[in-house]
Amino acid sequence: MKNLAVAVLIGFIRNLLESAAQNLWEGLWEEIFKAVVEAEIKWKDEGMGDKKKEFVKDWIIDFLENHPSLDLGWIQQRLVNIFINQVIDAIVDSLNEELGHDWLKRAEEVERNLSGRLFFIK
Repeated sequence: MKNLAVAVLIGFIRNLLESAAQNLWEGLWEEIFKAVVEAEIKWKDEGMGDKKKEFVKDWIIDFLENHPSLDLGWIQQRLVNIFINQVIDAIVDSLNEELGHDWLKRAEEVERNLSGRLFFIK
């Protein structure tokens, strides 16, 4: 009976953690999309890619630093920073090669691609 209770508790905790990860993942991408749209509105001129990138990066870092369930240490902040830079660079590279200046569409494609690779994200 004790083993059954532990198994149920483990299952509950696993579902809780997966749900929290899923919510954070979806929230992160929602914020990326908001930041991309806002950057597009603020800087419509050619050659403003660096300003847009910095704006989106600052927006996402602020979101993560203020997320109630996330307390990032120095190493985690560096890893998140690397992740955000890579996501933004992938979006910009694809924009330049394929999609013109539709950042939002490319961000959605990157999200779908990454979601398929992470076992805890549906």
